[in-house]
Amino acid sequence: MPEITSIEERLVFNSRGDKSIEIDVQSDKKYRGRACAPSGASVGMYEAQSFVQNDPELTLNNFKSRKNKFIGIDSADLKNLHDAIKTVDPSDNYSII
Repeated sequence: MPEITSIEERLVFNSRGDKSIEIDVQSDKKYRGRACAPSGASVGMYEAQSFVQNDPELTLNNFKSRKNKFIGIDSADLKNLHDAIKTVDPSDNYSII
């Protein structure tokens, strides 16, 4: 199974020129996935919070201090990944990370 071997994070700017976060996840030291945190202008009541306290830099620092909890997890096992996220941030709208 493809095991997460590294995670890199960075601050980027979205199409509106606002700060956002981009994450690279590498599995088995050869497969890479990249995602950028969406931060729409409107947020629904049940939607996950884009950033802690609306601060991408604070969110990035929070993630950096917790990212090692994801190293070694099977990247194809979405339930296990979700469970790992919930151990790091048990809030309903991911307001901690």
